[in-house]
Amino acid sequence: PMTFHTDKVINDHGELIGLSSGRSLSQNYRTMISLCSLDAPYASLGTEVRVIWGEPGTRQKQIRAEVSRFPYLNENRNEDIDATVIPYSCHPKE
Repeated sequence: PMTFHTDKVINDHGELIGLSSGRSLSQNYRTMISLCSLDAPYASLGTEVRVIWGEPGTRQKQIRAEVSRFPYLNENRNEDIDATVIPYSCHPKE
């Protein structure tokens, strides 16, 4: 069977608000990055959350984190692309 590790993401009150699917040290940004899925009320940029690193039943550590956008780069973000004009090849021909 396949297993997938996630870490809990909590708010200031200790309530579960999301899951982190991984973490990595970014050499470019000189900081740790954790890719998370969050409940919508906590997904605003700048919101402070806490990621619980470590497996339940073992030593765990709360890491303060700030919600940021992904990807981090400002160039080539594709925010202004109209997806309705992209040709589709999976539709049956009439």
